[in-house]
Amino acid sequence: MGRTRAVCLEDEQDLITETAREVRSVRARSARGSGRRGLRLTLYAGVGLAAAFILYWGGRRAGDFLASDPRFALPASRQEAGPEVFELEGLHYVPRRAVEEVFSQDWGRSIYRIPLAERRRQLKAIEWVREASVARRWPRRLAVRIVERTPVAFVLLSEPDGASPRTLLVDEEGVLMRLPERAQFALPVLRGVRAEQSLAERRARVAQMLRLLSQAQPYADQIAEIDLSDPTNAVVIMAWGGRALRLWLGEENWGERLRLFRDYYPQISRRAPEADTFDLRVDGQIRAVASSEAGGAVPGKEGR
Repeated sequence: MGRTRAVCLEDEQDLITETAREVRSVRARSARGSGRRGLRLTLYAGVGLAAAFILYWGGRRAGDFLASDPRFALPASRQEAGPEVFELEGLHYVPRRAVEEVFSQDWGRSIYRIPLAERRRQLKAIEWVREASVARRWPRRLAVRIVERTPVAFVLLSEPDGASPRTLLVDEEGVLMRLPERAQFALPVLRGVRAEQSLAERRARVAQMLRLLSQAQPYADQIAEIDLSDPTNAVVIMAWGGRALRLWLGEENWGERLRLFRDYYPQISRRAPEADTFDLRVDGQIRAVASSEAGGAVPGKEGR
């Protein structure tokens, strides 16, 4: 029994020794692996920094080259520039010279150094320009694309000295524009728009006019004037039966009221052939307005 116990103790000692040897081996392999991983990470970081430096240095050199090489420069002046310097797209009413004037500081400069965002902002400040974009066309050209505003009505602005009103155009955003030379527009006159109004106020009046014209189909083309001086009562002047009629339409149901007027106007014209102003503000009713009443202000109407 004593011999058996001694053998067991020897086996346990061998097991402990073997286990310790395996632990040391694992630790050694782990240390070697960690060292290799650390070396790889250090190597990768070094390569990345070197690549970043090369890209930065190369970018600086390329930028200096593009900024200074005369092959990328615009002509020294407008007089030396041919029409091919600018690729202009979208110009109908905006003068070409107004667009070129935006780039007056850039003659003789490399197109690489032209601040495109700033030039785009300046282009958008030109009357009639709604949107603009500028792009470089290497080696020495610029592409300019213009989206012009679309007028939707004429407006008559009163002059402070009592002179005849100025006629301008207005787009759907409420922006006022001067009439371009030799241009013709078949648009209604919109009253109730004033220069001192905020852009939001003018935009609201224009939006109301556009809703009215949409509801007035198929008679919208017959409407010559829309007065929205009082937004609660739209007053239109339109051609009907060979006559110019003034209709008080109120602030809603414009299409239904016009259709009702269409159906009953033949009867009304026979009963009141001289009447040219009609009150349609109450649904289902048409009232011929006397000349004395029609010549005055519409009830509830603001002064223009």
